[in-house]
Amino acid sequence: MRITLDDEAVRRDFEHLKKRIVPAAKEASEAATQEFAKRLLRRVQDMIPNKGGWYDIYRRSIKLIKTDEGWELTTTIKELAPEEIPAESSVAYITPADSKDKVAVSVAALLSQAKHNPWTMDTIPALYGGLPANLRIEPASVSEVEHFRKLRLAELPSLFHSIRSLGGNIFKFDAPLPVIKGRVVADVPFLALRLEYGYGGFPQTPIWARIDQEGQIISQSVQVKKAGYGTFADRWREKK
Repeated sequence: MRITLDDEAVRRDFEHLKKRIVPAAKEASEAATQEFAKRLLRRVQDMIPNKGGWYDIYRRSIKLIKTDEGWELTTTIKELAPEEIPAESSVAYITPADSKDKVAVSVAALLSQAKHNPWTMDTIPALYGGLPANLRIEPASVSEVEHFRKLRLAELPSLFHSIRSLGGNIFKFDAPLPVIKGRVVADVPFLALRLEYGYGGFPQTPIWARIDQEGQIISQSVQVKKAGYGTFADRWREKK
């Protein structure tokens, strides 16, 4: 004995529901992934010691970026204001920046030569009118900063002579810090390596090595699941 169910209304409802499940499920998955990414970002930022200086720069540089494949958590090159530079634990690599002042550009080119880089913040010559240069700031240990400070101080007398021969005017050595007319960026990926492995006088602070473990915990959290379930329910009610 066989019973055949052939209710047209039931078939229409079923087809209607099938069309709604796919987009609702997709949006729920995206919502859960985004919540997971945001929580992982906060967790990574919390893992960075609250000690100021380079640690704060590191924390602010970690970004959540939306890509075609999903979300990406990464460290980015961080642009800094001069007053944000932790001078006693930093060295600066100079490259010339664009300027109509040819003399100033020549001075910047002189200071950017490999034999002079890197600089400490208190040894960069202060040029009248400002220095058209870009600075890439790297974290350095106290001993590294002191080493390069001694090298640059030893070179300054001859450098001052060369700058003047180019037509540049410089402030006295005890003048305020130079005005930099270019981009000042922190090399955060370099910092991340130093902290991850404890290089260059920085205490080892492994963060990225723990990402997988941290991610597994967060992905199973109630908050992430609720974001997915809640979005699915909301979209289902709207489109049902």
